[in-house]
Amino acid sequence: MPRVVSILALLLLATAGPARARTVAVDVVTGEQPRDVRELGGVGLYVAGEGLYVSRQEALDRLGKLPVGRCGTLARCPVEVFVSVPPLGAQPNKRRFDVTVLGRGYRGVLVSPNTRIDGLV
Repeated sequence: MPRVVSILALLLLATAGPARARTVAVDVVTGEQPRDVRELGGVGLYVAGEGLYVSRQEALDRLGKLPVGRCGTLARCPVEVFVSVPPLGAQPNKRRFDVTVLGRGYRGVLVSPNTRIDGLV
């Protein structure tokens, strides 16, 4: 089963090794992401699950272990990742969910070497 972890893993590796693991914050958003967030960063879509139905838990399981906590109490993280997930309960698997990356020059449409479609990561 392919995993969306590649998005987050690449970001974590690109920003440095374990010594700087707190340079990335991941925010899980239920439903639509705020418009101002999507306008400021690199945007893409991901498939939250397989089959006819998908759930919030399945999407979180596919994303894998996410960094916990913030970079600091006053400072923002150099890289912030916003990942949309379905609401609670089984949902028809008819849509793709947003991924937005803010910081480090991420702008426009995200591309992934794992897909053939720009914007699908």
